[in-house]
Amino acid sequence: MRTFSEAEVQAVVDRLEALPDDESLELLIDTFAEEQPYAFAYLMTMGEDDFNEEEAEFFLFTGLILWQMVKQEVAGLSPVSEDMLDASAEANRPLLEALGSESDTEFWALVERSQVESGQPAILAYLGQAVMDEAYFVRPRHRASLFFFLKVLLDSLE
Repeated sequence: MRTFSEAEVQAVVDRLEALPDDESLELLIDTFAEEQPYAFAYLMTMGEDDFNEEEAEFFLFTGLILWQMVKQEVAGLSPVSEDMLDASAEANRPLLEALGSESDTEFWALVERSQVESGQPAILAYLGQAVMDEAYFVRPRHRASLFFFLKVLLDSLE
């Protein structure tokens, strides 16, 4: 898959944030659940015991953004399988272990390292910024795990 630019990432974010009502968002979620059942289940279950309502909503919405980015680029996007998610999680496990600190400086260093190692630096930059954005009410102790879970999803979708 080709590399997305910051402008392309922002265009998808803006489009989803501009959905006219909750019904439009629900239809998009239903389509996602139908086309990507394992990815949807992943977004609904990862962190369910730890994330508060705002964090769970952020996780689902950001997962929708990732799916929309990849879907617009990859015609006939195949469904993500449980094995794909497991393989991506295993491949990213060193990142999770390194993300153990709540330090903003260490978090950004790992986001930057992920950008260099990934074919999608603009998407990872967006994920890092979104996780840190106070408007989304992500508690500091969950920033690293949310970033990790979203990177696993991105890698599985690619």
